[in-house]
Amino acid sequence: MFRQGNKMKKFTLALLVCNVLVMLQGKPSEPVALYLHTEKRSWNEANHDCQKDNMRLVTMKDSTKHQILQDIYDEWNSQGLISGDFWFGLFDTSTGNYSWTDCEVLGTWTSWDRREPDVQATDKCNRIQKDSFKWRTRHCAKEFNYICEIALDCCWYDTYPRKTLTGSLVSAGIMNLPGCKNHCLTKDVPDEECAAFTFTGDDECLLLMRNKLFLENDTVPGMEFNTPSVSGIKRCFVYYSTNTNSRYVDSGQFPNFTCPITPPAPTQSSSPELCSLSPSSLCASSSSIEPSLLSTPSTVCSECLCNNTISVRGINDTSGTGYASELILNKANLSSHRRKLTSAKDSRPSAVMLGTFGCGNIALCFVILVILDCSNLVELFQSIIHSDRFIKDVNK
Repeated sequence: MFRQGNKMKKFTLALLVCNVLVMLQGKPSEPVALYLHTEKRSWNEANHDCQKDNMRLVTMKDSTKHQILQDIYDEWNSQGLISGDFWFGLFDTSTGNYSWTDCEVLGTWTSWDRREPDVQATDKCNRIQKDSFKWRTRHCAKEFNYICEIALDCCWYDTYPRKTLTGSLVSAGIMNLPGCKNHCLTKDVPDEECAAFTFTGDDECLLLMRNKLFLENDTVPGMEFNTPSVSGIKRCFVYYSTNTNSRYVDSGQFPNFTCPITPPAPTQSSSPELCSLSPSSLCASSSSIEPSLLSTPSTVCSECLCNNTISVRGINDTSGTGYASELILNKANLSSHRRKLTSAKDSRPSAVMLGTFGCGNIALCFVILVILDCSNLVELFQSIIHSDRFIKDVNK
């Protein structure tokens, strides 16, 4: 019984550790630029055209990227730019062994269609099926549209001065504006990540959590006018359509692309960085792209909507030194100072579900421990009863 109790205790501890790991999982979006080629080419021709422009065929190594790409595809489809399947950057290096065009081997996450991969002896290249948006194999000579991608250096924000987000927001605590931006950049929970923030006049950082980021043509979240506040919508994706009219020809049935003998193992993706400059800094990060590919460069190279550098006239002037002491703010008098040690209510369904799941597991662990010690409790009660009887007998 004692050994079995130790096993159950170890199992309970392992269950708690697993629950903590589940709660910590999540992955913020990585910044990338996508280019739809509206002409149809073979897989080898498409891969060559992407490499020529210092890009690669688009990869989909996790569900976050897959969902965003599906939303962008739907937008392109509504504009009449694409209506069928398209090539992406997964290929068969040997029968049943797949790699991405950056030579990273296929990881644990996949999105194969039913009965796929099939015909592995001849169908070595892979496409996205337009209806199911699942992976399907095909011989490489078949012609489809294709999407190239290039990683960007950083995510950025569309900034809205004097605006406060409405709806269900999560408090990240008291901090300065740069800290709030960086917190939104990396904040994620299972199936959700920070998509926008509001920095209030009380130095409180409020986050809007969603299962995906806002795209350029999505409706922006609700906002209301608030003078001391500033809000920002996180952007990590830009996407265009192009037609390069390439003359390169390769109608081979198999991938004309080789990786090193020892391909790199799947890497842990680091957290995305925040552009330290205005969104126009993305122009510099995309300098290797041909200008003809930037069909709407103003989207990337737009001017910053606000300037985080605030100058107060008179503070540095000798004539204004008398006003400096009057402008010093004692934050101990703010309501935010009294709230910073309290927890903010989070009524999102995912948060309620996780909280209920965690409380249930804690209760389960308590019940298991009580059951394991049940025999000891029975012996304790019996000893108390026997001792009472003994005392009564002595008194008689």
